[in-house]
Amino acid sequence: ADGGYLEAYEGWQTDSRPVTFDEMLADDSIDLIVTAAIANGGEMVAPRLVDRLVSANGDVRTLGSRGLGRVMSASTARDLKDAMVRAVEGRFAGPLAGAAKVPGVVTAGKSGSAELVDAPPHSWFVGFAPASDPRIVVVVVVENGGAGSRRAVPMGGRLMSAWLRRFAGP
Repeated sequence: ADGGYLEAYEGWQTDSRPVTFDEMLADDSIDLIVTAAIANGGEMVAPRLVDRLVSANGDVRTLGSRGLGRVMSASTARDLKDAMVRAVEGRFAGPLAGAAKVPGVVTAGKSGSAELVDAPPHSWFVGFAPASDPRIVVVVVVENGGAGSRRAVPMGGRLMSAWLRRFAGP
């Protein structure tokens, strides 16, 4: 990095291949943006990987959020958030999305499976925490991982827990 800007790194890999869910086509980057909009009360915000840049001499450049506009009403976002909290925290959450629960934090999420024709389904989970003041949004897709509750859900919970411990304090 020179002057506080990141240079491209050839070793980085991203995968935004679309995945089918029932009769629709989905993409994990779109899932992340929509889940973040639910967490933000219906407001879509441009995703970012970096919140600040620090130059070699210690100068800090903070990168702010960039709003993209309202994509759903606040009441629709609230209803979806409440349903996602029940999916992780509710009475029937245990065998489905309960493994995404962040200890001591109200957590929201949704598990799923993307069925394939000649292979095991992809295991899928979207979630955010804390539900009342989201600090992290995750999408986990495990190719050919089976049911969402088996592989992606616990990975999503561990990822949110680790991130909150590391970046959001105790």
